[in-house]
Amino acid sequence: MPSPHRERRNTVSVPTGNGTAGQGPTRRRVLLTTAGAGLASIGRVGRAHGTSTDGDERWRFETTYSLPTSPTVVEGTVFIGSRCCSDPLSGDGAVHALDADRGEERWRYEHHLLDSSTDGVPIAPVVGALEVVDGTVFVPRRGVFALDQETGEKLWRSEERGYHGGDVLSSPAVSQGTVYLGNGSRVAAFNSAVGKLRWAEGPNPRGKMSPVVVDGTVYAAGGYRTVYAYDAETGDEEWLFDEVEQPFLTSPTVADGTLFVCTVGFMYALDTDSGQERLRYNPDWGILSSPTVADGTVYVGGESYEGDGGIVAAFDTAEDTERWRFERLGEVRSSPTVAGNTLFVGSDDGALYALNVADGSERWRFETGAEIRTAPIVVDGTVYVADTDGTVYALDARVHGSSVDSRVLLGAQGHHHAWAEAASTDVAPAEFVVELNAVPNPVVTGDEITVQITVTNVGDEVGRRTLHFDAAATDGDENGLRQIHFDGQDSFEEPIELTDGESETIEASGTVKRGPAKSTVPAPEWPGELSLAARVYEDATELTIPVEKPANDQEDGHLSDYWPVGALGALGGAGYLLNRRRSTERK
Repeated sequence: MPSPHRERRNTVSVPTGNGTAGQGPTRRRVLLTTAGAGLASIGRVGRAHGTSTDGDERWRFETTYSLPTSPTVVEGTVFIGSRCCSDPLSGDGAVHALDADRGEERWRYEHHLLDSSTDGVPIAPVVGALEVVDGTVFVPRRGVFALDQETGEKLWRSEERGYHGGDVLSSPAVSQGTVYLGNGSRVAAFNSAVGKLRWAEGPNPRGKMSPVVVDGTVYAAGGYRTVYAYDAETGDEEWLFDEVEQPFLTSPTVADGTLFVCTVGFMYALDTDSGQERLRYNPDWGILSSPTVADGTVYVGGESYEGDGGIVAAFDTAEDTERWRFERLGEVRSSPTVAGNTLFVGSDDGALYALNVADGSERWRFETGAEIRTAPIVVDGTVYVADTDGTVYALDARVHGSSVDSRVLLGAQGHHHAWAEAASTDVAPAEFVVELNAVPNPVVTGDEITVQITVTNVGDEVGRRTLHFDAAATDGDENGLRQIHFDGQDSFEEPIELTDGESETIEASGTVKRGPAKSTVPAPEWPGELSLAARVYEDATELTIPVEKPANDQEDGHLSDYWPVGALGALGGAGYLLNRRRSTERK
């Protein structure tokens, strides 16, 4: 049976506090990985410039660069990115994994403007927050790349063919085996195991707004005054809302069947099923942060129109009124979070504020000395936040429990264990392997070929996977100019559920045929190749079959005049799955 392969280069573990290496066995195997750009092995303790009127500091850490992302905290580790430049589309950056209790660095992944994995193509540093699901850290850049949660080893980088989304300035959303990237109103969906593009929809790849995924629908707000709802599985548009007077500048959130999204001058409440407008708030101040919802109250921050400071306000969704506002702080671009009876929010005046959710009164604040524009998060009584100088702080939140607001629970701009569990693909403890065979091998043009794909669950319990199959033909020209792409007709996806020890075999057949003669191309390079690939979540295999010229073929032609047809060539066509066998015989 094929075994997965992971290439490793320049990977260094940062020792943990007990003197043992932070690198351990990975939680799962991931296929089709690429070489890591390297981990630096130097951790630092931050400079002491924080002051507190009540929020006791537990630790602090200086990131490699300034301008960090909002923190994500999963399984005792704080994950955070940083970049060196104010321009989000240039410069170097890093991803850090920190011990949540002590602040010590477990590993660091450095990435550069000209990353070795991009073949010299400039790509942007991390700007949006990181998602951590199923043992993988998903990092937004031009597309998305994935790191192993335990080691920081680079697993894969998403394909760009068909994406056309540009540099990503928002946080990804991961749900049920798919990574969704929002770039304005354009959303792309990638397989979370290998980074393969599933679909990309929507216009206007522009904006910093992160998508959210709720009950099988992806919601995205574009920079051109439109909110889109897409089917999470297919990318089909469910509805759009464009009755907006200003561009959207912040990410949406969803609670109790209502989507909340803001422009500077308005907050809209839309029905998540239809997109119909329910409410429209028009405060007498400007909204700058993404909203979040807890216990029927929407919390959002911004600035006074008079330019004399910032504002945090609470809106009652039932009574359509502003319940309270807090004004004794700088401009607020930090999205709030709620834990217990306390609201936490950062400010441009360099302080993290803890406010009473009942009336907005100040409980305490912690001054860092630098602007706080990231979103804080509370996990097990500790609030984590980062300032624009690149220092990450862990403070005693003086509450029990963790963040319970919609932003955190939906994995937007940082999250904790609740979203990591909700978004999981439920891949363990089942383990699938895949085998691929075809006859005849080699194949002569005009011959029928039968492909057998066998998937076996070698794990201990029942599991569900999606089988992905791809076929492509090419001639022997090494420069690849004549490679055939079937534009979606060369592949299919098939859901498979197997108990422990159970196998399923799918047979597909087709014929490699000659197409219309082309006088404008040179004679083909023989033999050609028919490349077949099959994969499931944990495993993948490939098979290359020589394509030979018939003995009686005297015509000049090009192998691009040949194509697999039938089962290999037309997804959904007649006879696409000719045979399917299931065996309970244990391997």
